[in-house]
Amino acid sequence: MSSTHSFALRYLWRDGVQTGTTLSLAVPYVPRQQLTLSGQWALEGRWLLGSSLTYRTKRYKDAANVEALASGAALGLSLYWESPDKRHTVQAVADNLLSNKAAGVRPDAHVMLRYAYNY
Repeated sequence: MSSTHSFALRYLWRDGVQTGTTLSLAVPYVPRQQLTLSGQWALEGRWLLGSSLTYRTKRYKDAANVEALASGAALGLSLYWESPDKRHTVQAVADNLLSNKAAGVRPDAHVMLRYAYNY
């Protein structure tokens, strides 16, 4: 979009099925359709801000297709910084912010903070 903004749109359509004793059943954890919209912004002071929104259709937790995961959207946010000499990096991620708690394998949000020193 510009020298400081980028966006991506990704659509996946899958028609794969299981073989063997579970012939023709859906593959566990793999939705039939998935749409992801993501963006990244380069901010002043070597900061990067990112976001992604993913929508998945219904999928299953198990090979027998008994335990369904509902369709729904998940939001992810990230913030990243590195020092001018690239020795220090800091990253913060908030992920799996779900629109429908029944749509996720783990319905709670995940938050991660990371610091790295590169020698």
